[in-house]
Amino acid sequence: QGRVGRPSSSARTMASMVNSPALLAAACVIGKDCAAVNKAFYICKKHNSDPEACLSQGADVTTCAHDIVQTLSSPPMADAYMAYQKCISENHGELYKCNKLKEALLALKN
Repeated sequence: QGRVGRPSSSARTMASMVNSPALLAAACVIGKDCAAVNKAFYICKKHNSDPEACLSQGADVTTCAHDIVQTLSSPPMADAYMAYQKCISENHGELYKCNKLKEALLALKN
């Protein structure tokens, strides 16, 4: 009950260290690897109007995304992830301009 309105530790940590280019660069992995927890959250929200009903599923989504950002930020993926982020930032979020770097990142992931 005391958690209502307070983000989880994982959410606070992620918010303090992840900027928009970092999330955009991770999105291609988050979308695939967090699909199951995202779907569970979506289904919960669809069937519950109570904001507290889906806190657990929301925390699972945040934890999944946080874990992926941590993985991408560590060797051997860190250099490719940072290069992709930099490209996204320098191109003002126009992802199509960074497709080669995205493919290089995904090649390391697979």
